[in-house]
Amino acid sequence: MGDTIAIERVDHIGIRVRHLDRALGFYRVLGFELAHRAKGDDVAIVRNTHGVELNLIFNANAGDPEANILMDIRDKFPGYTHMALRVASIPATLAALKANGIAITQGPVSFGEQGHVSVFVRDPDRNVIELRGREQGVIEGVARYVPIGRIVRLPPQRGYDTRCAKATLIGSPRGATRPIRAAATLSECAAMYHELRTRRTSGSVRGCSRNSRPRRRPC
Repeated sequence: MGDTIAIERVDHIGIRVRHLDRALGFYRVLGFELAHRAKGDDVAIVRNTHGVELNLIFNANAGDPEANILMDIRDKFPGYTHMALRVASIPATLAALKANGIAITQGPVSFGEQGHVSVFVRDPDRNVIELRGREQGVIEGVARYVPIGRIVRLPPQRGYDTRCAKATLIGSPRGATRPIRAAATLSECAAMYHELRTRRTSGSVRGCSRNSRPRRRPC
């Protein structure tokens, strides 16, 4: 292998959006302010107080505005799936998201590292943003991260349909006549599924849709 390039840091991240003003309103909640708008090009540079820079490229004009082509369709195209931004406090982040009416699409979730907790959101153009906090201590409501839609093969269990199950499924314990309870979020649903799987559940199986409303889903 020849000489390598000495990368010092990420300089900026480019994000294509449909409407600049709408995007600026969203990213202001994340602490970004407009620093420069290019002349003769559809690019606006935003920065936060720590020098993190994003380039908002406001020329998106194709595709379904309600879907992210990399994340929301069955076919998996290569490309950047999300960006992760470090935050000082997950509780403060949750409070700010709630105060500004920004929906959490997944989280808060942990990834196994001590104190590492993330929350996932979407910008108005459905671009995925991970807000990651480290050394967060104990936070109420944190669940173990499970990839949404991952297929899980279950060992044979009497009275349990084991053809296939999604990681966001929850079930009823043996002898129960109804699901334990509905999951409020996808991450909670996944955590419930893992808990029930550990207890060797059986019986009816229900799934969590993307809006976290439990409903029957075929495998």
